[in-house]
Amino acid sequence: MNSLLVFIFCIKLYARINIYHYILEKYGQETLKLFRKIENITIKLEKIKHDLKFLIICKKEKLIPTFANPKLSIHVKKKIKVKIAKIIIEVELENKHRTKNAFKHELRALLSKLENLTSFFIYKVLQYRIRNLLQNKIKQWNTIHTKKLMKLRPADNLISNAYREVFAKNVIHNFSNYPLSNEELAALSYSLDYHIPSKTDKIKLEADFESFYQQITPHMSEISEDTKLAIKSKSLSIYRQYSNIKTPYKDQNIINNLVQNKNIVLLKQDKGRGIVILNRNSYDEKCNKLINDDKFVKLNQDPTSKLEGQVQRALRNVKSSLAEQEYRKLYPQGSKPAQFYGTAKIHKIPLESTDDNHLPLRPIISNIGTATYHTSKYLATLLSPLSKSIYTIDSTKDFISYIKDMVIPENYSLVSFDVESLFTNVPLDYTVDLILDRVYNKKDIQTTIKQNDLKKLLMLCTKNVHFKFNGNTYIQADGVSMGSPLGPVFANIYMVKIESELIPTLSKHYVDDTIT
Repeated sequence: MNSLLVFIFCIKLYARINIYHYILEKYGQETLKLFRKIENITIKLEKIKHDLKFLIICKKEKLIPTFANPKLSIHVKKKIKVKIAKIIIEVELENKHRTKNAFKHELRALLSKLENLTSFFIYKVLQYRIRNLLQNKIKQWNTIHTKKLMKLRPADNLISNAYREVFAKNVIHNFSNYPLSNEELAALSYSLDYHIPSKTDKIKLEADFESFYQQITPHMSEISEDTKLAIKSKSLSIYRQYSNIKTPYKDQNIINNLVQNKNIVLLKQDKGRGIVILNRNSYDEKCNKLINDDKFVKLNQDPTSKLEGQVQRALRNVKSSLAEQEYRKLYPQGSKPAQFYGTAKIHKIPLESTDDNHLPLRPIISNIGTATYHTSKYLATLLSPLSKSIYTIDSTKDFISYIKDMVIPENYSLVSFDVESLFTNVPLDYTVDLILDRVYNKKDIQTTIKQNDLKKLLMLCTKNVHFKFNGNTYIQADGVSMGSPLGPVFANIYMVKIESELIPTLSKHYVDDTIT
């Protein structure tokens, strides 16, 4: 498996170099021409496939695209125009099918020739390069065709099965037995990037704007009274404009009905912006399997009130080290337990699969609203400099920039590692001691919080995190929880320590992914 991962990584890495220059230098001008021709035909073939899909939709829905709109010198009924357009579309479909088959035949021959001229590895690199090139093109074509379809359809018939296949194919992943209606698919197709507006409570909205003004008032001590009044007037003006915006509420009702459906559950896609729908019993079974791991322990009572009191006392001890406004923000009141949920790792299963038996979930413990949430955010910001080192990177782009001019010596191999379940395997006591050593002995960051107080806050925010799931209360016995603001910081600090001791010739890591 590791060899396969390294092979895939190397393919992706090579695909980022100037591939045209490499082919020219390694295989010559004729091979370069062959590759460019393959690129060109592949793009044309894929474009024809998308054009065919667009034309089939038009034919099914009796839509008349611009090229098929008959230009007649006499007035005829729309029914006759549709019949003429259908004939034109059918002719165009036949032509495109013919061209598609010709391109496919030619492409097979050219790919076979390229495979014989290049090594197996370079051939795979070139294939990967073409696939990447197509991804951006496909997005462009889908966007263009979607816009065309929206213009061609009547205003009251914008939703159809064919339309959603174009628009929502990569957004909605339905693994449940529940058949989504046209309206439900349309509402979900906006994905998690879209905020469905709720009905405006004008009284609450006005109170929110007033609260906002009160929050910024302490920062305006050097501003004249006239300017303060002007700012308040502008805030109220914005409020009035916002409160009068007319918004449709149909989508909100549809989503609410789906959320309240006891037989299904709507999940966030683990990587990407899609929505995953699972049968409730299947989701519960997967979550219970995760919770029954030895990292979690079931409790007989909810310790939220006890934890809130402990955090309050710990914060009172460090009050002199915090700004008054910061202290009020961190001080918890009316806390609630963390909530457990799973995100669907659809990137781990075959494309377009609807079998959820092998669909894994990533366990997330949401800390929002807990007694330690705001304190965890504060500590994560304070400690974030400790999570960086010469080995850490922020993205693939950073790694490519670092490695592009590097020559790997003979007898060395490039290997990738993935730390299994890093967050739940981070040793908390050890990591807290690491942090305290770097803060108070090595002076890597500055803080007026005393060592014992910082240790107490870190332990409260990470040790024995409790959460609710299906009415039961659990604690996480060790490791840091996914969903805690301190999670990525603790994981990175722990990884920085490990890599500083190993000191490989070349090593870079992004959270739990390492290449060396």
